[in-house]
Amino acid sequence: LTCARVDDLAGAKVFIKGENMQVTGSFKARGALNAVLSLPKLRTKGVVCHSAGNHAAAVAFAARASDLPCHVVIPRSAPKSKVANTESFGATVELCEPSNEVREATVQRIAEELGYHVVPPYDDLHVIAGQGTLAIELIEQLSAVGEE
Repeated sequence: LTCARVDDLAGAKVFIKGENMQVTGSFKARGALNAVLSLPKLRTKGVVCHSAGNHAAAVAFAARASDLPCHVVIPRSAPKSKVANTESFGATVELCEPSNEVREATVQRIAEELGYHVVPPYDDLHVIAGQGTLAIELIEQLSAVGEE
């Protein structure tokens, strides 16, 4: 996408990648899908993650697409719309206190109790690689229309 007004403000040609149009509403679906699809299907019982919103919905979406159960730990302070979006993809949501320590401990407890694989929100090579496809796709799209 382009916008002449943004170009004028930036003093350059600006290209906008509409990742908000992804099914989960953000680029996070790319990383979650790559991480979940990279799991060994026969040995994976389910997935669990923690997030206040976008990663939560993305992992829930990826789990549903892979026919895996999903638990998501979300802080009580998260917007209700983020919780509802995550639940709309079939995840079981567990609310917790809004500290990272509590979120991570809750994820570990669920992972151990259920034998689920943890899908970290950002510090995972499969998540990073999946999210990086955004840049590759943008470069390919710009090249296709002569904007290198």
